[in-house]
Amino acid sequence: MRRVPGLTLVELLIVVSLLALIGGVTVAALSGGLKVWRRATSIGVTRQAALITADALRRDLLSLRTFAPLSFEGGPEEFSAPAVAREAPGAPVEELGRLGYYFDRLERRLCRSFVPYRLTARERLRARCDAVLDHVEDVSFAYLGEAGATGGWVERWREPARPAAVRFTVVGSAEHGRGDAHTLIVALPQLGPKAKPAS
Repeated sequence: MRRVPGLTLVELLIVVSLLALIGGVTVAALSGGLKVWRRATSIGVTRQAALITADALRRDLLSLRTFAPLSFEGGPEEFSAPAVAREAPGAPVEELGRLGYYFDRLERRLCRSFVPYRLTARERLRARCDAVLDHVEDVSFAYLGEAGATGGWVERWREPARPAAVRFTVVGSAEHGRGDAHTLIVALPQLGPKAKPAS
């Protein structure tokens, strides 16, 4: 009887096993590479968002005014100061009021808020939120007094004059563990009396 050329069952099982093994190794390598790529992309997006927010924050800090009834007030998760801005993006005129940033820990976002002076007696800054940065693990602000002032960087500021500088640190969210921290320091020109940090 003449033998027909082909694969035996054992040879076929060996070939299928080898192909499955090679496929599994390939999928594992690609999956690991994909995770690294996604993490790098996530860091890049977080960093870009933090830089854009930092640029807007810098512009707002440099546009602050000195107005006796509204002093610069800063805490570890928020700050506010007198400024001239629009109550809403489409508002026809700019008004004097209180402009600030605060961290909404519940929603994990950084908010920008502006309350016109005519409403400051009855409306809190945290009543309004124009979200400028989402998916944030943590935000912190620190304030620097004039050279030689006691304390250097402080977590709270309650003076009519602005601090010499504001440090803004944001920690972006991450799928596993904490995200990367990005820090910005903005030096502020002094417009009023000498600034001193709160004790």
